[in-house]
Amino acid sequence: MTFNEIVLLNQFIMEHKAEKMPVKTAYKLTKLHDLITSDYNFFSEQCREIVQKYSNQDENGQTIIPPDNVADYNKEINDLLSTEVIVPDITFSLNDFDGMDFTVEQLAPFMPLIIE
Repeated sequence: MTFNEIVLLNQFIMEHKAEKMPVKTAYKLTKLHDLITSDYNFFSEQCREIVQKYSNQDENGQTIIPPDNVADYNKEINDLLSTEVIVPDITFSLNDFDGMDFTVEQLAPFMPLIIE
């Protein structure tokens, strides 16, 4: 699993955390969120550092990345997103998601965790 998938899993969980779902599914999503939170926080901190490294403040106090830094910034962000992360063993079955609507994009980061 990569940091990109961690970010997408976290996003999905946060978007659906208030929805009613079977208790088993809610438990597994909560457990997964607990397992990925430290990786997600690490990723967020690394992103902040990369932004700081390559950005400046404009006259309005907004963060901008000068055109000369965009390529290096993009490379570091993409390298970070593609970094492999070890996620503790947790699995889902398709039945765990009964009654929930997914887009293909939302389902993609769950694929390594789904057993049929």
